[in-house]
Amino acid sequence: MGAKRRTGRGQAKARKAAGIVETGLTHKEELFAHEYAIDGIAWKAACRAGVKQSHARSYSAGLLRKPLVQKRIQELKELRFKRIEVTADRVLEELRRIGYSDLRDVLSWRNGSIRVRNSTHLADDAAVAIAEVALEEHPNGKRTTKIKMHKKEPALALLAKHVGLIAPDDDGVDPEVKAQAIKAMLDAMDARTGGPTEPSTGD
Repeated sequence: MGAKRRTGRGQAKARKAAGIVETGLTHKEELFAHEYAIDGIAWKAACRAGVKQSHARSYSAGLLRKPLVQKRIQELKELRFKRIEVTADRVLEELRRIGYSDLRDVLSWRNGSIRVRNSTHLADDAAVAIAEVALEEHPNGKRTTKIKMHKKEPALALLAKHVGLIAPDDDGVDPEVKAQAIKAMLDAMDARTGGPTEPSTGD
């Protein structure tokens, strides 16, 4: 006599015990929700979820109208925010650091010479405003240090919107630029808390 088949309730219990989240979404919808929660750019999230680029915009627009997809995206955002201790005050503080950053806190220059400040002497405000530091080697054997700062405009636009200086939909900043700025800020928080952790999902 063959093994008994599990009932729907039994299967649900087994999936829960295995750490699989029941969302009511298809596998592709679940992938889209995870990708969208990362940077908030719908068509790119659809592409990363396996949708052809030519169909990505219409597909993602349709998914974002689905209540279950919206709910799942919000759940994933809240999980991430909880893990990296995101609060409104902390987000505003990070935006302030980027928006008010001053290159003179990172570099000094005089008579054609540029000197990078020692990282151990950088104030927290200055360090947070740095997006990337890279050492470049040239064919002549010389080495130069490349420093890339986070863009100030998206951070200032978000702060201006928060304090009511500009209308919510009239900040003049490209939405994708703004989304990338927010993603960079959250990634920086991730790096300080041990990196992102993905919740388990079903097929």
